[in-house]
Amino acid sequence: MPSQVTKRFNLCFQELIKSKSIRSARQFAEEVSCYPQALNEILKERREVNHDILEQAIAKYNINAQFLFTGNGPLFLSELKTNDLTVLTIVTDHQRKEQIIHVPIEAHAGYSMQQNNPNYIGELQSYNLPNFKFVSECTMRSFEVKGESMNPVFLNGDYVICAYIHSCMWDKSIYENKYYVIVTKDGIVLKKITDRLKQESILILHSENDEFSSYSVAAKDIIEIWEVKAKITSQFKKVNTENHSFIQLEKRFDKYESMLQSLTQKVLTN
Repeated sequence: MPSQVTKRFNLCFQELIKSKSIRSARQFAEEVSCYPQALNEILKERREVNHDILEQAIAKYNINAQFLFTGNGPLFLSELKTNDLTVLTIVTDHQRKEQIIHVPIEAHAGYSMQQNNPNYIGELQSYNLPNFKFVSECTMRSFEVKGESMNPVFLNGDYVICAYIHSCMWDKSIYENKYYVIVTKDGIVLKKITDRLKQESILILHSENDEFSSYSVAAKDIIEIWEVKAKITSQFKKVNTENHSFIQLEKRFDKYESMLQSLTQKVLTN
């Protein structure tokens, strides 16, 4: 049995065909980065629609996410109501391949205010990486790390490459053992998360550096959440070989001391 989400997704697809917003299933599949065969299986309700397809369909066709996941409200949002739903601005290359948009430290404040302004996003640097598996799964951004709160895992000036998590998936796609970039009205931070969205409508943000205290942020103040998939760094810590050798020698000494004590005990008992 297909899920209600898949059934509602198919209903939205039929309405798009009926209104001539799309010409065919093949066109729709291309727009949501889905193989036509896979979409055909979804439309025949032999396969569940996944969240990547939902995310792109919501963004491109103004489908009402609330309708998809709860059955409430209209199938589509009018353009006058796009503030009810986050729609990402993306940049593509000449082959229509979506690029990774980079947000440097000096752009953090501006990004929080203009993340959906096409002119602003178009001015940010964008690029492609070799075709690692995670690159093609969903919309990507990279953010430059600011400060020392995430030392030693992430250093000031590192780049973190992140995958977008749509707000309708926050309650299903946030895990406490992963790192996330949180965009709020006050700026951009990189943190680990304790999820309290269902209980208190907040996220608790944690640093790796013990000198920085954890704090909470209200869901209503969160603009975007991005899951960290990789990092780029030019900072390498020098291994202290002398200290390493000393530790190994100390462990070996402890081992010999334990053996000596054991032999002494045997001699005394005999």
